Amino acid sequence: MDHNINTTLEYILFLTRHIPKGNIRAAALAMMMDMGFPEYSEGFGYLRCAIVIRVGNIGLRFGTIYQRVARMQGDGISEQQVEQGIRSLIAEAWKYRDAHKWLLVFPPEGKAKADRPTNGRAIARMACLLELWKECCEEVSYAE
Repeated sequence: MDHNINTTLEYILFLTRHIPKGNIRAAALAMMMDMGFPEYSEGFGYLRCAIVIRVGNIGLRFGTIYQRVARMQGDGISEQQVEQGIRSLIAEAWKYRDAHKWLLVFPPEGKAKADRPTNGRAIARMACLLELWKECCEEVSYAE
């Protein structure tokens, strides 16, 4: 349990120090780059967009998120292309990952070993951290 709390706090502190208050897109970009997701991959923009959509819409189904991302991309991109692009991006980043950074964001569930996260887990976990960061920024604003 302590590991999850420390993980969240470490990443929120990282984001708070490096990103302008409340800029979810910049925070998602910083988190993805810090974790080593390759920017040149087609899935990079899809994942960033999916994370931003999920922030504030935690109950949204992933199929709906993929549809929204596809619509935002235009050019006849399908939700299947979005899903596959994100999956390929995660697989590529997983090969060259910094294990410590990935454990900060994707700690093992229960006693399981740290496996490559699914699309859903990657989107949900990163969006959850950004939700907490956003709340932290709002709390700081009230305190100032």
